[in-house]
Amino acid sequence: MTKNTDQAEFFNHYKIGMEKQFTTTDILTQLNVIKERAMEILSQATPESYTFLALDTRKKRAISLQRILSNLKLRATQNGQMEISQFKEVKKIIKQIKLENWSKQAKEYPIIKASKTKQEVYENTDPYSEIPFLEPRDYMGISKDQNFDLDDLSLVTALTPPGYTQPWHYHTDSYEVNFYEGQSQALYKKDGNEVQLNMQLGDYAFIHPNTNHTIRNTSLLPIRNCSVKVPNALKDRGEDENYRVDGIGDKLSMINMGGGISEINFSQKSNEIPYITRLYRIDKTTITIRSNNDSILYVLKGGFESYIANKTDVLSQSDVIILDSDNPEIIIKNLTGDGLIYQIEKA
Repeated sequence: MTKNTDQAEFFNHYKIGMEKQFTTTDILTQLNVIKERAMEILSQATPESYTFLALDTRKKRAISLQRILSNLKLRATQNGQMEISQFKEVKKIIKQIKLENWSKQAKEYPIIKASKTKQEVYENTDPYSEIPFLEPRDYMGISKDQNFDLDDLSLVTALTPPGYTQPWHYHTDSYEVNFYEGQSQALYKKDGNEVQLNMQLGDYAFIHPNTNHTIRNTSLLPIRNCSVKVPNALKDRGEDENYRVDGIGDKLSMINMGGGISEINFSQKSNEIPYITRLYRIDKTTITIRSNNDSILYVLKGGFESYIANKTDVLSQSDVIILDSDNPEIIIKNLTGDGLIYQIEKA
């Protein structure tokens, strides 16, 4: 398949192909075509092409290939042909494309400005007042259209207006961990009854699978919550205020480590969440943040001057910094006097 092959024709080729009974030879042929297409997309990634738009376009194409590969794998399963080693090889190539925004772009320059993160605005209705409101969300390292491995870093932030409650929802297979930047309530249902957890800065709501839950802002200001997402949490979502199970929810608090740093290690509570999270409270001093493993830094509050990758830059609210083996540390100076930086690091 050449680079000039029309993408619609490519997808139509598979739509037609999926309608017939596949032999092992047929599956291998289709698999090779997917591999060629994935390699073609991957080869288009050059240092000068690490723009947000180019990365986003390649990622969307990778998502489409992932869906096709999943359908082909399903067909192979139905035919008892699961032991085809090439599936893993092709999946690995597609994953490289999907993670470009958090690897190759970071190597080019590890700071991703707020305007370059994946942002969406949801129109929700408060279930108590029935008043509609807009809920802005930032997606960092995860998309509801993708499948991520357990150790892939992911963070979703959402703003809830004063006095409002997000829609009730649950995840059948996934945990959800919500970090709060201010006064609010985490709600979950146990046997149909509403249980309230009062939250402050540094608190987490640890919600187990199949537990109906939501967030209520009890303050007079918009409240941001940061959700550490595990595999398929965005896709594995159901919305039903009357969903009745023996729900489980816990309130956890960060441990003060001294020096303005608080942290919590979720991998000690569940191997489904292999993360350590930290909150840095930064006054008018200069600090160095070093990461032993890949991590995401997210500016919750304040303005900073930073030095990373041999470059000085200014950080503002909602900016993201990627720390990895190429750029394991960043030097940060607070410019505003009251700063908060949130970190997720692989455990």
